[in-house]
Amino acid sequence: MPSFTRFGAGRCGAIFIREHERSEHPDGLERNTRKRALLKRFIAVPLFGAIIFLLTLLGPMTAQNASQVTTTRPVEDAKALLRAGRYAEALPVLQGAASGGNAEGELYLGFMYQKGWGVPQDYVQARQWYEKSAGSGNSEAVNELGIFYENGWGVIQDYAQARHYFE
Repeated sequence: MPSFTRFGAGRCGAIFIREHERSEHPDGLERNTRKRALLKRFIAVPLFGAIIFLLTLLGPMTAQNASQVTTTRPVEDAKALLRAGRYAEALPVLQGAASGGNAEGELYLGFMYQKGWGVPQDYVQARQWYEKSAGSGNSEAVNELGIFYENGWGVIQDYAQARHYFE
């Protein structure tokens, strides 16, 4: 009768293999152990080294781009506040970002005035914020301006102007 050895745990319980089915390498190591050693030597160690190398290269770059991170982080925080319905907390953050010329801050301040989130609904002021954001190259703000002209929100309804913004 063949002898069985517990090999590992599978979905239906332990998996057993016959002793004579174990494949052994000529130098006495089991094939799985040898594979693990090769994997560690030729993949894991070089990969770990490459990650460390890239992190040392990225360190100076992140310090150079710190100004960009500080200008976009408040807007990301304000967007999270808007999603949570905490409009009164998001308003000063977006006003600060927008006054600093942040196009995304200007866009979201326009959203707040358009929808009346934490401020009185004011299409004229929303349009002004969208125009500032669009002037900075924000395509979402350009699209919103097209919607404003299409519907006549805060402006005289003008389909030709709306089409200009949509194109």
